[in-house]
Amino acid sequence: MPDAGYTANLIGTNDSDMSALVSRETIHGPDKVAELTCSRLVTAADTFPENSKTWTLEYSIDGGIRPFHRALSLTQSGDLTVSNSSHRITGRASSEMMAKVTEFLKTAGKARPITPGPDQRSASLTLTSAGQTLELDASDAIGELLVQMMGAMTKKALIGNWWESEWKLCHPVPQLTAEQMDPPIRTLTFRDDGHFSVSWPGGGAESPGRPGEPFIWVPDYTGSYSIFPAEDRVRLVFENGIHSPRDFAGDGDFELEDNKLVLRNLWLGTYKATRKPDICEMTFKRSIESVQASGRVHD
Repeated sequence: MPDAGYTANLIGTNDSDMSALVSRETIHGPDKVAELTCSRLVTAADTFPENSKTWTLEYSIDGGIRPFHRALSLTQSGDLTVSNSSHRITGRASSEMMAKVTEFLKTAGKARPITPGPDQRSASLTLTSAGQTLELDASDAIGELLVQMMGAMTKKALIGNWWESEWKLCHPVPQLTAEQMDPPIRTLTFRDDGHFSVSWPGGGAESPGRPGEPFIWVPDYTGSYSIFPAEDRVRLVFENGIHSPRDFAGDGDFELEDNKLVLRNLWLGTYKATRKPDICEMTFKRSIESVQASGRVHD
């Protein structure tokens, strides 16, 4: 059939360049369309030596109308660090995630110069190995994967038991009376099923378990929570409990480091104070049991 398609004959000229002769078939025979000089795409596999046993992949998102920074560092051994202006979380990447990243690196190309528009966020992706650093093209697929990895790490780091170590007033005053103070929360627990619980010193209760089993601990109250890692925001919703917290307000911001959690502009309820204390920030430390279970070191 006339004009059925095109043919490109590629001829290598050196290690990275080639020429292409593009032609099409017509009823009169081959017809030359164009002769082009092309540059072969250099991939990460081409740049780094095959015997390189270690590498570090770093991904960051910066810019925007509001100050924004989020970064991820991943090593070939699976060590993972997620950080931003307030968080720094360390852990391990799953084998599934590592397999996807390793597959991406086999064909990853060098980054092309891009100038982001005003007030737009930009992403950068670099690979360091054998003393060399290469800027890679951050495709939508790998960018989405790494953002998912950041979110999963942050959510996982929240799971466990925490105790209230300190708090900060919204408006500092020289002195507080006993009636203005509330006891610090003994246990704040986040579970991986999306639920949380709160217990104060002297609060909670023991309840019989099934026949033959020991008593189980019942916290002061329980609820559900949602975390929004990209916005450093958390939402807690009271559901039920043996104690109904007064002045509960569950929407706020969070700051998370491996064994430290800071909650801002939310309130887990007034327990014994005559009225809500003027507190805008609560700091929690991870309980030793949670540290031991996760393999982290208690500071």
